Amino acid sequence: MIRTHALITPAATRTVTHPAEHGGTDLPRRGNGPDTPWRRFVAAAGLACMGLLTLATPAAAHVTVDGPPVAAGSYVKVVLRVPHGCAGSATRAVTVTVPPQLLAAKPAPKPGWQVVTERAPLSPPVQMHGRAVKETTSMVRWEGGHLPNEFFDEFSLMGKLAEGHVGPLAFKTHQTCDKGEVDWNGAPGSATPAPVLMVEPAQAPKGASAPGGHVH
Repeated sequence: MIRTHALITPAATRTVTHPAEHGGTDLPRRGNGPDTPWRRFVAAAGLACMGLLTLATPAAAHVTVDGPPVAAGSYVKVVLRVPHGCAGSATRAVTVTVPPQLLAAKPAPKPGWQVVTERAPLSPPVQMHGRAVKETTSMVRWEGGHLPNEFFDEFSLMGKLAEGHVGPLAFKTHQTCDKGEVDWNGAPGSATPAPVLMVEPAQAPKGASAPGGHVH
């Protein structure tokens, strides 16, 4: 097993968060009774907004692959979106198990994060650009950074999809935080589903080169 390390040192940055300004205007009062049409309207609108937030929360709460379906055999950029930390604490590391169907995967560096990769043998080897590829990236880990719970971020890698795989392709992800950790490796619909890239059958070639170029 081969491990490689890369450290990206960012230039000094400064983040300023401006507190929200609170106005002193109250909702207009309509009627003095305990139950008026205006109050019933406000209550119903509030419940509707809460319902919309409840529906939106599950999808937004998971680590996901951002982007549309891709074609088998194509070069792709896989973007993993991390929407929050663990138990309200900051994310310190994101570890992705790279499926063997994504060949020669390369991670994108992130300022302030150290990138660690591991490689594993391919059995049997696959042919890429006229040569046999005997090993591929099996794990990518971004560590040492600081992603507060109040913010989201994206972690990406690119590679070439195998020709024969069609259907969901899971990128099992381990999220490490200041307080706790989460394994995003469950089945779809579970509390912690694995991020999934949908792979469609390759279309007939039209003479154009694959987007993204070669991966070496």
